[in-house]
Amino acid sequence: MHDLPRSRPVKDRPGKAAWFGPLSFGLALLSWLVPVGSPGVAAVAVTLGLLSTATDRVYRLDWTAVAGWVVGAAQLAFSLLLLVMELTGH
Repeated sequence: MHDLPRSRPVKDRPGKAAWFGPLSFGLALLSWLVPVGSPGVAAVAVTLGLLSTATDRVYRLDWTAVAGWVVGAAQLAFSLLLLVMELTGH
């Protein structure tokens, strides 16, 4: 059986856009670990993850991209929840 292009590690994939998924996942994790500026970092993670999954390239279903935008979106939802609780006095 031959090696499918989708199974290549990120470092062997063509183009800089191949790194959007791993960057998204890394930034999403960082947004949970470092509280300063976490909504901004999470927004960048979501953007990079969605860019990675929206491209036409054969690597669009990279698990790191999907995990990155899901974890980043969870951070944004959590930050929004905390903001709403603070504004309502809870």
